[in-house]
Amino acid sequence: MNHSKLSWLTILFAIALLTSCTSTAPSVPTITPTPDKPLGTNKQSALDGMTQMYIPASKFQMGTHAEEDWVGEDEFPQHEVYLNSFWMDKTEVTNAEYKKCVQAGNCVAPYSNASETRKSYYDNSEFYDYPVIQVDWAQAQVYCQWAGRRLPTEAEWEKAARGPYGQTFPWQGEGYGSDFSNFDIYHDWPNADTTQVGSFPKGASFYEVMDMAGNVYEWIEDWYAIDYYQHSPAEDPTGPDQGVKRVIRGGAWTSDWVFLRSAARLSLYPNQFSNDVGFRCVQ
Repeated sequence: MNHSKLSWLTILFAIALLTSCTSTAPSVPTITPTPDKPLGTNKQSALDGMTQMYIPASKFQMGTHAEEDWVGEDEFPQHEVYLNSFWMDKTEVTNAEYKKCVQAGNCVAPYSNASETRKSYYDNSEFYDYPVIQVDWAQAQVYCQWAGRRLPTEAEWEKAARGPYGQTFPWQGEGYGSDFSNFDIYHDWPNADTTQVGSFPKGASFYEVMDMAGNVYEWIEDWYAIDYYQHSPAEDPTGPDQGVKRVIRGGAWTSDWVFLRSAARLSLYPNQFSNDVGFRCVQ
């Protein structure tokens, strides 16, 4: 056999084989990531009119990393948490918004019509844009369900408050004062009380959520456990499976600066209510 002809046949066979393999190989799809919503993206709830701010999916540092005399042991250890995206109410739920749920027959009125310094508060139109108070955990939960939302988990609340950079307070910087929040009764006693929601634009969080420090404490979905951070999941934690008290967050007009910190944790029995406790919802 002619060796030159054999070489050409070998080459032609190799080319045909290569062409066949190339034509039958499955194509690799091109994945184009969906761009995240820009900072400040919001929408309005159809039922109660609440403005909801978008909180993107990301990791953040939850808890406290440095021991101080005023830091609670339940804030340790600081740990990384990943959360999927969600929407959070821009402000605390107001008297006017809560009244819509009552009028719809889904909610029951607060346990008291009064605030600290006002005998007529909940049913007074002068205070319709003030946070609803005197409601227990179940009332807050029912309202959020009626509005098509739910109470925030502790992790969701803290992320929305402190942003992606682990700020001590919802606002930038380490300082605090009356320009940022309604807190510390001793500075204005005996006139201290709730203020209109959104009254402190300097106190807005990184995600433009208002009043996350001061004004009223806020009911959280989670059961409270002092040691929960020692074994909580690293992704979308939802708190202990059971407990005695529910978490509250955010400081209030009655609290000092320590409880304005985004990592500060407190708790109440679910059937308790107070003139310094309200709530907001997430979706």
